[in-house]
Amino acid sequence: LFGVARDTATVIFSCSQGLGLDMGNLMASAAELVGGKGGGKPTLAQGGGPRVDRLQEAIDKAEESVTKFIEA
Repeated sequence: LFGVARDTATVIFSCSQGLGLDMGNLMASAAELVGGKGGGKPTLAQGGGPRVDRLQEAIDKAEESVTKFIEA
């Protein structure tokens, strides 16, 4: 899970193949939080939007989802 805040928020999510996580689904939620769009494949997704102030929230929410998945 990676994010960069500049003029816009940019987010990149990646995971190993076969892990069972879907980075595209995680990205949809993250991109919505930063006011933009995003998508990708189960192992790699990218997106972004203008809401730089919500970038950390987007990363934190994705991290929480990954942690719940791992603990299940």
